[in-house]
Amino acid sequence: DVQQCCNQLEQIQDPQCRCEGLMKVVQQEEQTGKVQGRQRQQMLQTAENLPGLCRLSPQRCEIQT
Repeated sequence: DVQQCCNQLEQIQDPQCRCEGLMKVVQQEEQTGKVQGRQRQQMLQTAENLPGLCRLSPQRCEIQT
């Protein structure tokens, strides 16, 4: 649920830390091996654009995996 993600992102005061937090979540999901292929691409895209969807800064995160 996007709204729940936005609420969690808002808890992080420092905009730079928001991207770091998103990257950690993405890496944790990848380590479980549950997300692969197209699902993984969708997850990455959503994570990169999530701050913008939540109207938070930065608008977009570069997520390196």
